[in-house]
Amino acid sequence: NGSVVVIDTESMAIVKTIAVGSGPEGIIAHENKIWVANSGGFGFDNTISVIDPATLEVESIIETPDKPTHLTIDKNNNIWAICYGLVEYDESWNITNQKPSRLVNISPSSMQIEKDLHVSDTDHATKIDISPDKSTIYVLNNSGIYSVDIDGTLFPATPLVDGYFYSFNVNPTSGKIFTCDAGNWSSAGSIKIFN
Repeated sequence: NGSVVVIDTESMAIVKTIAVGSGPEGIIAHENKIWVANSGGFGFDNTISVIDPATLEVESIIETPDKPTHLTIDKNNNIWAICYGLVEYDESWNITNQKPSRLVNISPSSMQIEKDLHVSDTDHATKIDISPDKSTIYVLNNSGIYSVDIDGTLFPATPLVDGYFYSFNVNPTSGKIFTCDAGNWSSAGSIKIFN
């Protein structure tokens, strides 16, 4: 089970623990609400919990495609969520079932999914970020980083930046893409910056 913990930053005391979905991962403040992507962690979830910060209660739960992980906000004040997709394994770690990654656009007023883009059946997306003008969504999966216009109707077939990266972020001022390569996990990794 997952929770959001509210902390008083002056006393550093825990004010409240709010139960949300399983495996909460991404969290963002928007339109006087706290939006929490419940990915399920090593299990399963397909919801976004919406918390009212005035009452510290979950006021809505939005159903999404499988395993939402990260959130961002576009120039139209809509919320975008990357949904990793479902992957199930047997005892030998062979994939027995999987469902695709999806990128969804959610209206904060209706709390409904307004757009649902198919990312990949097997190349599962892990993170998103947005351009400084908030008109381009960047999506990371095992093939690289893809750019998606917020008004687009299809996910692009080829990445903007090729390669495998552990994570990435977009500088909110310059728009440069900072990528993280963890290397082989026992030696030094690297950061590459793309203009």
